[in-house]
Amino acid sequence: MSPTDGPGGHASSPSPPARRPPGSRPVRVLLVDDQRLILESLARVLGQEPDIRVVGTASTVAGVREAAREPVDVVLMDYRLPDGTGVEATRLVKARWPACRVVMLTAVDDDETVLESIQAGADGYLTKDH
Repeated sequence: MSPTDGPGGHASSPSPPARRPPGSRPVRVLLVDDQRLILESLARVLGQEPDIRVVGTASTVAGVREAAREPVDVVLMDYRLPDGTGVEATRLVKARWPACRVVMLTAVDDDETVLESIQAGADGYLTKDH
């Protein structure tokens, strides 16, 4: 019997991916990173998901301020930005959209930065692989 065998040893096909209920809207995602390749790659991958809509990208705190004028559900936020930090940008987003979830996605992984991010309102913290 293989891992794909269903009850009685018969092959079964994998379950189709879950889809959102009719009438519901996709999750609106804002991507923030100062590296263009990261932004483009994340946008391409997430853009293939039917339940996710990338509503904008930004590479600076000023860009986040502009992009956050429109409603957003989730932000993937880098810490290091040319004109400030992801902590500053997180505060801007949370002030405008308190229910928005902000996940720091960064190469910075020291305890002080994690704590600062969480205190600013970040809901999660993931480190990039080097």
